[in-house]
Amino acid sequence: MNHQAHFDKAGRPMLGRSKHTVLVIDEHLVWRRGIAAVLAEQPDLVVCGESHEVQNAVLLARRFKPEVLILDIGDGVKHGSRLVGDLVADRPATAVLIYSLLDEAVFAERFIRAGARGYLMKQDPGDALVAAVREVLAGRVYLSHRMRELILGRALAAPGRRTAPDVSALSDRELQFLTLLGQGLSPGQIAQQMNVQMRTVDAYRAHVKRKLMARTSAELMRLAVLHTERMRLREGIVTLPEPVPAPA
Repeated sequence: MNHQAHFDKAGRPMLGRSKHTVLVIDEHLVWRRGIAAVLAEQPDLVVCGESHEVQNAVLLARRFKPEVLILDIGDGVKHGSRLVGDLVADRPATAVLIYSLLDEAVFAERFIRAGARGYLMKQDPGDALVAAVREVLAGRVYLSHRMRELILGRALAAPGRRTAPDVSALSDRELQFLTLLGQGLSPGQIAQQMNVQMRTVDAYRAHVKRKLMARTSAELMRLAVLHTERMRLREGIVTLPEPVPAPA
């Protein structure tokens, strides 16, 4: 256990009445301390607790009852959207702000759809973190300027002029399928890596093909390779979803 907070005799966090409460959940101590240091400079913000136990985020949100939960889902992209959905269902009054190394161009929209109120990359400066917290406290959705420009560009782009595909509509498992396909794995290898049966792989293929508007299997393969190449170009700042290991 690595939770930190100050409590009164009734077991409630000891906080100033005028301060907005923030819970920080991140597997890495250096990031938790860095976030706390940035927020400590704000007179109206206070970190009411911190933890490395991402898997217990719902229980921690119940315990600390924060106004904002800063959450790093790390490499757990497979289950990250589900976790955000569980948090929002259990604590609708808590605004979830994703703070991650994962590429916002690929992952931001999926977490917003899951119920997060904002998405911020860890490469951004500290003042962006403060701005994001204030934005979600005000009841608005926070996305970086570059992400908003990207969304606008996607909306305005002609479908025939795309290069790498827009994967924001794919589920986490569909995205994993596309990534493995782009890496050159056969359907059988994909089934083994994802720990599913072949008919499930076929279903993922059909869903991804429809969502990416690929007319043929060859076009789907081309889009998969383009997606994988884009991810590799950004691999210095991106962690790809880990394949589910096959049973021993």
